[in-house]
Amino acid sequence: MYCLKKIIPAVFIFLIISCESQSNQKVNSEDTQKDINLQQKSYNVTVLRKFPHDSLSFIQGLTYYKGFLYETSGQQGQSSILKVDVKTGKVLQTHRISSKYFGEGSTIFKDKLYYFTWKDQVGWTFDLQTFKQTSIFCYDSEGWGITNNGENIIISDGTNLLRYKDENNFNTLKTKEVFYKGEAFNFLNELEYAKGDIYANIWGKDLIAVIDEESGEIKALINLAFLRNELDGSTLAEVLNGVAYIPESDTFIITGKNWPYYFEIKID
Repeated sequence: MYCLKKIIPAVFIFLIISCESQSNQKVNSEDTQKDINLQQKSYNVTVLRKFPHDSLSFIQGLTYYKGFLYETSGQQGQSSILKVDVKTGKVLQTHRISSKYFGEGSTIFKDKLYYFTWKDQVGWTFDLQTFKQTSIFCYDSEGWGITNNGENIIISDGTNLLRYKDENNFNTLKTKEVFYKGEAFNFLNELEYAKGDIYANIWGKDLIAVIDEESGEIKALINLAFLRNELDGSTLAEVLNGVAYIPESDTFIITGKNWPYYFEIKID
């Protein structure tokens, strides 16, 4: 609603109805994504440890910052921010957003946590210490994943586009198309910027795409399906989702929607 103050009343009513009528599931990429040839994968993955993850968290975003994990979850009525001890998985702090919103990804940029929504085209910034809301921002697409490269905020919207956003007004500064073997590659989901590349979960797949930021080409597809063997037979576990980079150790924290564990992995 905050994003629509300048729109004439008739359009205003139409847009509110459109935004509030939403499903709790995205399109299943198994039905729409072309078969993926994994022969290009050239990275080795080593699992260093696993530690508890809240299996009730329908995770949408995961970020490591100054010794802690910050996780955002989805589903209307359950969307929230979690601050997590990276050593134990213990939840240290929680903030739940309004039940009318379906929360999505998050990133930390200039000491503020950015958290946005799937279809409502509204997001917020939060103080990292108190989780008190500090501002509101709007955008003109769906919101899926979000990260930053130290200069701009970068979001995905379920297509093969990455949108670079102005931190102050969230206007799109530029877009970058993502390709795999010369074809547009859709369903880019949760994002993480690490070592000059963008790591993206692929919705509906237990894969992470490593995207060359400069060219938009996918350099590698990392298959993490084997992690499901470590989920103790969980019946709640859904798709792989959540990737956070720890620069001090050059490792990644990986998990999934309603997974009972986080995994710290090394990617070489």
